[in-house]
Amino acid sequence: MFDEAQNANPVTYDIIFHQTTKLVITGDAHQQIYRFQGAVDALNSPSIGDADRLWLTHSFRFDACIEGMANALLAISVFLNSEIRIFW
Repeated sequence: MFDEAQNANPVTYDIIFHQTTKLVITGDAHQQIYRFQGAVDALNSPSIGDADRLWLTHSFRFDACIEGMANALLAISVFLNSEIRIFW
């Protein structure tokens, strides 16, 4: 099991993808927060391009209103092909 795969450091990435066992990889590319430290998004590895993918369809962290706003912001980000930065 490789959790938070969107924040993989290169050493962990190399170890995980040289395993000969079945892998379960979890993560969310939209939550990659350690890129500034050299983290790579293992969810986009060519090694798992044809892997089965299951999507979390319900959040237990927030309600539908917040989910709708987050999805709208992500859709805009994808449409504009850029990152959204929110400053408080």
